[in-house]
Amino acid sequence: MGTNVAADDFGGWRFTVPKDYKSTSSENALVLQKVAPPTFCLMVLYAARAMTQPLATEAASEWKSHVAGTFKTTGVKHHGDGTTKSSIAFTATAGTIENGSDKVSVILYTVSSGRSVGSVLLSSNTVDTLAACRPALTELLDSLTLAPATAPAPAPAPAPALRPAPSESIAGRWATSSASESGEWGSVKRQYTFAADGTYRFYSEAWGGKYNSKRWRLISETGTYTVSGAKLTITPVKATGVEKNDTITKPFNVAIEKATYTWQRHYFEGIKEWDLVMTTPTKIQRDGEFANNDQFPSSYMYSEKYMPDWTNPP
Repeated sequence: MGTNVAADDFGGWRFTVPKDYKSTSSENALVLQKVAPPTFCLMVLYAARAMTQPLATEAASEWKSHVAGTFKTTGVKHHGDGTTKSSIAFTATAGTIENGSDKVSVILYTVSSGRSVGSVLLSSNTVDTLAACRPALTELLDSLTLAPATAPAPAPAPAPALRPAPSESIAGRWATSSASESGEWGSVKRQYTFAADGTYRFYSEAWGGKYNSKRWRLISETGTYTVSGAKLTITPVKATGVEKNDTITKPFNVAIEKATYTWQRHYFEGIKEWDLVMTTPTKIQRDGEFANNDQFPSSYMYSEKYMPDWTNPP
């Protein structure tokens, strides 16, 4: 049985345990509970995993995996969308779990950092007692961020595992995605492909979201890159943009942005993933908003493992 702490890590997440809640954990889930007979509040935080589908699709998978696949459910309905204070997007599904004459009210919040997804299951005796649990749930969601992690100890080698020789570590494909329920774009996927010959290709696909589901904004960019120690300089040569809205397609101008980043590779133990971390004092338009990670402020983070599921392939 755990005790309350100011901050904790579990399953790739960092969070704050709400006051008066006790915690226990298993390999894939952390249980937070507060019991005040005859009522109870129960929250289950499930481990993060790589996000490969739009948030609504991931939410259906989380509901099936953690609720419908195990319990008999009734009155299932969409319960809203939003973004936490830590810029974590979420979508909620509500319902009732039935076991004979026993019934429990539940809401599953599927949460996404853009490249990772997980969920928090809130349950209580009734809809009314569930509402009384909501402030603690909001506190938990607002504190939720991806947890920083130290890479596993490398085998002895001339070069450190976290910082391989530049010629060995930058070349390859690196991708990321982000989701928003309130911004102009419902989701944005981005990908760099760095070739060994010093050329690169960048591609991004922005989707208008559920209210503008036929709208897309596509950007292709090619150019060269150089690595000097911890500095990565990207020099675009050509950039093109196309906006699609149903059957209408029109080009638009894309800014040519030469940029120099401080770069490194970082291993996230919780989700078993290497990321390319690109840090710069000012935002770069092609990279969008900075990643939400306290360990790497003013940084963009691209995953080696994440494979975008393109609707409009590059």
